[in-house]
Formats: sequence, structure tokens, C-alpha cells
Amino acid sequence: MSQRNYQDAISGLLIAVFGVVIALYAVNHYNIGSIQRMGPGMFPVAMGSVLAVLGALLALFAWLRPGLREGMPVQWRPALLVLGAIAFFALAVTYSGLIPGVLGVVLISAMADRKTRAKQALLLSAALVLLAYLIFQLALDMNFDLF
Repeated sequence: MSQRNYQDAISGLLIAVFGVVIALYAVNHYNIGSIQRMGPGMFPVAMGSVLAVLGALLALFAWLRPGLREGMPVQWRPALLVLGAIAFFALAVTYSGLIPGVLGVVLISAMADRKTRAKQALLLSAALVLLAYLIFQLALDMNFDLF
């Protein structure tokens, strides 16, 4: 008896269910409009539908492909560091400003990969801070506190 790839199948089903929930919520709470005159609900419905189809395809192909992935432990360090970086960014942008938020999210996320060197992370964070400043402050003229 061949084993199924249950991890990907369950992940695909969860993604599909999430997409259906998003699409149904948007249909019931927003005006969709028409193709010529799209309403605010058109984009969430389209993205939810695409997510549902892709999730269903992922689940189907995982179910048809034999072989359960065994011996692949969950890598907690990268997962926790990336989630922590997102939380740090949300708090830092609110209380410290855009530049500390971008610096922190890049540096914390860079620690998730053991191969990343400090010099690389600092150069990347400096480039992204500059890019965020150019995009949000100068190009889009958004009112973010820099510090």
C-alpha cells in the first residue's frame, strides 16, 4: 500500500478553504461591480478564487503523488525569527518610525539564515531603508514618521 503525501494535501486544502472564505466574505460584504466598472470587492473575490483553485490543485497533486515526507523536522529558528521580524516591524513603525522598522525587520529576518553575514545584512538593510524612503516619502508622498 503506497503512502500519500498528507502534509501537502492538508496544506492545499487549508489554502483552498482560506481562499473560499475570503471570496465569500468579499461577495457578501463588498460591491463587486462589473468588469467595466469594478467595485471594491472585485479584487478580493478574484484573489480568493485564485487561492482556492491553487490550493485545490496543490491538494489534488499531493494526494496523487505517493510518498510521505518523513524525517523533515520543522525548522523553528527561521519560522520564529521571520514572525518576530514582522511583529517587530509592526511595533517599530508605530512607535519608532519607518527607518528603525525597516532596519529591524531586515536584520532580524537575516538572522533566520545561518549563512548570512553581518556585512550583507547591514548593506541590504541600508539599501532597503533608502528604497523605502524614496518610495514612500518622495514618490508617494505618504506621511510616515521616519524616526
